[in-house]
Amino acid sequence: MKGFRLNNRTAESICRATGMSVEDIAGADVSLVDDAIQKKIDRVLTPSVDLGGILPRGSVYLMFDRFLTNKDINKGISAIRP
Repeated sequence: MKGFRLNNRTAESICRATGMSVEDIAGADVSLVDDAIQKKIDRVLTPSVDLGGILPRGSVYLMFDRFLTNKDINKGISAIRP
């Protein structure tokens, strides 16, 4: 892995959750990581957004639908006004 090192506890936790070591994940294709996780949890991963077949690797906000639109922001602002 580049630029940082995980402590042993974190690496073991990732291995338990995914079924892969952090070294394997760092060097693997996203489809291999997804396959290993699906095998570990015994179900298919379903992303919350459809990007037309593009996998949103690395974008937590996109994967879990946490982007805010201008409409969302304006609605939140108007809710806090007296």
